[in-house]
Amino acid sequence: MARSRVQRRSRLQEERIAAELEGKVQAGSGNSWRAKGDVRVQGEWRVEAKYTEKSTYPLRLSSLQKIADEALKGGLEEPVLQLEFVGGVKRKYAIIRANLFKAWMLGRRFKPIAKVSFGIIDKSVTLRQDELLSFTATAISRGQMFALHLAWVNENVEYYLLNWDDFLYARAQE
Repeated sequence: MARSRVQRRSRLQEERIAAELEGKVQAGSGNSWRAKGDVRVQGEWRVEAKYTEKSTYPLRLSSLQKIADEALKGGLEEPVLQLEFVGGVKRKYAIIRANLFKAWMLGRRFKPIAKVSFGIIDKSVTLRQDELLSFTATAISRGQMFALHLAWVNENVEYYLLNWDDFLYARAQE
């Protein structure tokens, strides 16, 4: 059966993530009740892969909660959402739970952080590629790593957005 360009693109992203994390792509891109999420490293990570060809991405709290629930049900794994901007300047980001990020900071897996915080009242926030690139460039010019703190104020939920390579680096330090 012929696949659409979008399906092929999604599959390549999932395969790349699985290779980088030494995990497996979930059959059917996680559509089975037994194999939720796009990529899984059993006992460690449950990853949802998203990409956009646009310069913005509407990050919904429900998407983060969905992968977090699947990770918990699947064996106390850490949820990760990989967001890839494929139009213009290509960049990949990891969105992880705040408690994991804070544990990595305490364990000194990261060099000094240039942190930006977004207090979010709605159920979603629009991530703009140009803002993320600007924040990252500023941090790098200071010899730092960039992290975007995402706090859903009314929900008492926090996440951090990191460059994907920084996420891979911190994971390798475990």
